[in-house]
Amino acid sequence: TPNTYEFGADGTTAVHFDIDDLNFGFGTTTPENLMHLVNSGSTAYDAASTSAQLSTSPSLIVQNTANTQAGFSQIVLGQRTSSQNLMRLVAYGGTAGNFGLVQNQVETLTVLGTNGYVGIGDTSPTAMLTVGSGDLFQVSSAGVVTAPYLTVTGANAQVIFNDRDGSGNFVWYDQSDIMRLYTAGNDVLYVTAA
Repeated sequence: TPNTYEFGADGTTAVHFDIDDLNFGFGTTTPENLMHLVNSGSTAYDAASTSAQLSTSPSLIVQNTANTQAGFSQIVLGQRTSSQNLMRLVAYGGTAGNFGLVQNQVETLTVLGTNGYVGIGDTSPTAMLTVGSGDLFQVSSAGVVTAPYLTVTGANAQVIFNDRDGSGNFVWYDQSDIMRLYTAGNDVLYVTAA
């Protein structure tokens, strides 16, 4: 076909390049965008696969083979009209294999490779989920929430504390200048405005 190049063996096209559209096709002769990867595989997804199932599904590898603590690999997204308008998906930390989402030169999401802890606005999370600089809000793997402050707003706002099986709830309830603390349907503290 004019303005196209195809490379392959045994009559099979492995790589297709369309000069007019600048589209590369790997495993397809009809690439629909700048890079189009096609592989027919019916193997089920397996997160525990040590080979990352590279041979069974279309895969894109971005790899830094230096394997040093300072090394990293990344995919950069965005409209490069300025250095501020970028989003980066970064794998870093050598053998630890941390993952970071960087927006406008700030790492806003971090996943630690050593334990899977996730930090939002925190690059060194100390719990399964940590939000805010200094580990201010944390959720452990057992579902225990640690936070220095809790603000609940809205009409008839209430905070409910339950046992793990959902029974024995303990409710703090604010309604029309009345504050109530009750459990098992009975008030244990009832405060009204003066």
